[in-house]
Amino acid sequence: MTTLCQKSWCDNVDDMFVIPHHYVNWQKPTEPWLIHHFSKMILHSRRLPHHAEWYMFAFDNNYFFVERLVKELSKFDSHLPIYTILRDSNTDIPHKPVLILSRFALNTFYDLQEDNCSADSETVEDWLTTCMSIPPITISIDKKKKSRVFAVKRHFQVDEMKSMPVGYHDDKEYIHSHSDSLLSFTNLTFDDLKLLSVFVAKVQGGPKKIKKMTKSYS
Repeated sequence: MTTLCQKSWCDNVDDMFVIPHHYVNWQKPTEPWLIHHFSKMILHSRRLPHHAEWYMFAFDNNYFFVERLVKELSKFDSHLPIYTILRDSNTDIPHKPVLILSRFALNTFYDLQEDNCSADSETVEDWLTTCMSIPPITISIDKKKKSRVFAVKRHFQVDEMKSMPVGYHDDKEYIHSHSDSLLSFTNLTFDDLKLLSVFVAKVQGGPKKIKKMTKSYS
């Protein structure tokens, strides 16, 4: 999965830092588990040179539209303690959110985490809001209140459509409940990510270099 990310959308970010997989237990994507590992990811980033404007912390089952994401972040001042959490608000599928912090917000987290952060928080959103002492900005919902993060519900399988009835529409209502201007897909399998990377590259006419962000993922 990590290699597929590196060969696709990761090519559009400034730099990246991969946290070794022995820190990750993929069988327990609960909120306390996520809080624990996001905390590790952020604290590991102290070893990185802090030259970027924005820092993203995510797992490698995501696909990002980096140019669109950078455009949204450019509306905000990275010298302020600004952060956001990307999660699909239109689904009940358990999935891993994504954290994006400005350079100033990252330094703020380092300063406050020992005193403010609580491992007893019920959600990643509550945990990070408590750590930072300020609420996040929201960029993952469009003006029509549709989610700009798409959590994939049904995963690709070879020859799967042969068994589907005539007129099958693959949960059209779920698809239409999401924005026309997505920032990312999440909850992807290896095959999902492999096909999505090829499809997006074909539609866009090839990848474009966008150098605005540092990526850290596990």
